[in-house]
Amino acid sequence: MAPPGLPCSPGPPGLRACRACDRVCPRPQLPGRKPPDIRTASTHTEHMTPTPAMTHTSLKLRPLPTPVSLTTGSVLVIVDAPDSYPCRRCLHDGLVGETMRLVSYDAFLGVSPYTGAGPIFVHENGCEQFERSEQSKELDEQSEGGGVPEQLRRRLLAVRAYDTAHFMVASELVEGSDLEETARQMFASAEVAYLHVHFARAGCFAVRIDPG
Repeated sequence: MAPPGLPCSPGPPGLRACRACDRVCPRPQLPGRKPPDIRTASTHTEHMTPTPAMTHTSLKLRPLPTPVSLTTGSVLVIVDAPDSYPCRRCLHDGLVGETMRLVSYDAFLGVSPYTGAGPIFVHENGCEQFERSEQSKELDEQSEGGGVPEQLRRRLLAVRAYDTAHFMVASELVEGSDLEETARQMFASAEVAYLHVHFARAGCFAVRIDPG
C-alpha cells in the first residue's frame, strides 16, 4: 500500500500500479475477451456460500515455487527474537540464535505486470522443505489449522488469486486461522489458477497455494 498522501507509482499503460497500491487492477483488454468487473473482483469471496465441492477442495502449499539464491545480494542475520523470522522453505520461524539469510525473491512462475522481487527469510544451513498437502493425514492432525503451519495460522495474511496469465483476479485480507476456508472459496472460481499468500503487515511473500 502506498504511504498516505503519496500517489501510486506509474505503471504500464492501461494498468494501475498494482504492487504499490495493492489494488486489483484491470487487465489490458484482449481481442474477443471481456474485461473483468473490477468493482467486485477483490470482494467476490466475502458473500460466497460454500458448496460441497469447495468443502472438499484439496490444497497444496508450495513454499519457494521458484529457485532461491542465498548468495546474490543476500544478508546474513542472527535470529534475536522468537516468532520474528519466518523461513519460507520449511515454513517454521527461526529459533533464537539460528542464522538465516535475508534475500530478494520473486515467486512468480510466469511474466506479468504483477511480478517482482521482495524480501524473504530462509535458514542459511538448510532445512527440510515443506511439501505436504493440506488434506494429508501426515499433517498436524491435532492442530486446529489442519495442514496450515503455525507460522501462517498466527499471522494476518493477504491472499491474492491469479489466473493462468498471472493476472490478479481477487484478493482477501484474512486471519491465518481462516486461510483454508478462504482458499477453498477462491478456488471455487474457475478463473483462479493459484494463490499467493503474503504476510499482510510486512507485505512479504509467504507461500503459494495450488489446488491439490
